[in-house]
Amino acid sequence: MTTPGRAPEGSDPGPAGAPRWDRVLVFAIGSLGDTVLSVPALVALRDHIGPEATVTLLHNRSANDRVAPTAVIPPGLVDDVVAFPSPGAGAAATARRLVGLAALVPRLRRRRFDAAVNLALSDRSARSLRQDRTFYRACGIRTLVGVEPEVPGRPEAEARLARLARAGVPADLGDGPWLVPPPDRVAEAEAWRRAHAPLEGAPIATVVTGTLMDAKRWPFDRWGELGRRLHERGLVPVVVGGPADRAEGDALVSAWGAGANAAGALEPLASAALLAGALIHVGTDTGTSHLAGAVGTPVVALFSHRAPIAQWTPMGAGHQVVDHPVPCAGCLAVTCPVAGHPCMTGITVDQAWAGVERVLADHPVPTR
Repeated sequence: MTTPGRAPEGSDPGPAGAPRWDRVLVFAIGSLGDTVLSVPALVALRDHIGPEATVTLLHNRSANDRVAPTAVIPPGLVDDVVAFPSPGAGAAATARRLVGLAALVPRLRRRRFDAAVNLALSDRSARSLRQDRTFYRACGIRTLVGVEPEVPGRPEAEARLARLARAGVPADLGDGPWLVPPPDRVAEAEAWRRAHAPLEGAPIATVVTGTLMDAKRWPFDRWGELGRRLHERGLVPVVVGGPADRAEGDALVSAWGAGANAAGALEPLASAALLAGALIHVGTDTGTSHLAGAVGTPVVALFSHRAPIAQWTPMGAGHQVVDHPVPCAGCLAVTCPVAGHPCMTGITVDQAWAGVERVLADHPVPTR
């Protein structure tokens, strides 16, 4: 017998049971882009359960340069956070992770969550999902959403919304924008623009060159040429990204002889506000490009073939994906093992520029 409003233990509830959960545990992993692609699902969840219910985010805390989910998720979607260390590599690290998760069980069990919602990657292994189910059951959570294996390749934002839809929660991607920066972060971005005289009142093109994965990196000299073309086209190129991208951004602005460097200068949601004010965004398959798509800015995305491209394209329509097919597609490598890194070096400046021109055909550069 099941409790009203709950599904059988260990399975997704059907459309007939769309309970008004009071306490929901949401599991999310990954970096900036992963978090951005979860925002539509968080919005759908909050719309369904209402402002009085509690959403607790369970996520892995990373020691590297990844952006914490709480720095990206707009206010009002998550009430509190429980973080656990990323496992790292090796048997000892795995053992530490298991000890840490075991310590979480009584803490989460005391919270008496009504449901657990999985917003992790859609290509999470069946073994990992079985472990997730065991963990949630140990925490006393009976209603589990999105813990069944999926066929990878569907756009990530849509896959996460589909999990909620199968649970009876209204979830539709819609037309966007999917992330609206709060007023204080908008003011922060506007103040930064005012402080950089070439940007005030000028149409800008944001550019992100940095990535946590070398397998996604495009040659530096090509960014130099692309930025010069943007400037000649009447746009002011602006580098965006995190503190780790600062030095490369300075070098690019110097190479362009124009533009500005916002990398590391703004909080993530203020960067989102800056991106929202751009006419176009050009970048690699990285979190900042997903952030640009989420705020409604058309993106020219230079994609490697380490993972299925359809799974990771920015949300929305009007974007241009530029890629170079290779026989080793789907390698999932962090650093390309093939000499010359063909899937990224195979993308020419002319190909990237053709993507820019296709976007600008629909979003003309205003005359000044």
